[in-house]
Amino acid sequence: MAKRRPGAGRKRKPTELKLKEGAYVTHPERFDANEPAQSDDEPMLSSNASDIERIKFTELRKILGPMGLWSATYQDAITLYLESWNNYTSAVANVRRYGQVLVSQDKDGQPVVKRNPFAAELHKYKDELVRLMSEFGLTPSSKSRISLGELPSAGL
Repeated sequence: MAKRRPGAGRKRKPTELKLKEGAYVTHPERFDANEPAQSDDEPMLSSNASDIERIKFTELRKILGPMGLWSATYQDAITLYLESWNNYTSAVANVRRYGQVLVSQDKDGQPVVKRNPFAAELHKYKDELVRLMSEFGLTPSSKSRISLGELPSAGL
């Protein structure tokens, strides 16, 4: 049988999500006992995080904690998500302030219409966020595949 091309097909899901989905109940042979264990340490918020990142960090803790994904193992992904969220909200504010297009004049006084660079950035950060959200099971399609069972009663 031919080998699959790297990057072809679906991305692998974290074991924590597979456990929540019950995938190993129907196919216990797929469980990889040699996979590195998830850290019990909590992710840390950077000391130079913006207020927007601090608020989102707290929101993510409330969402990812019950899912079993609030771990220092995912520190880099969480940090990237927070940075992308901060950049996305900044781009949204600038697009709202200046509009989707910018109108200026050329050297002859003729109007020149250009796409607002913040609009392009907004779409870039939105795409990044959607990719990161699906990694954590935060999109409707990825979330529908997760069964959490009974949630803990204590708030995070």
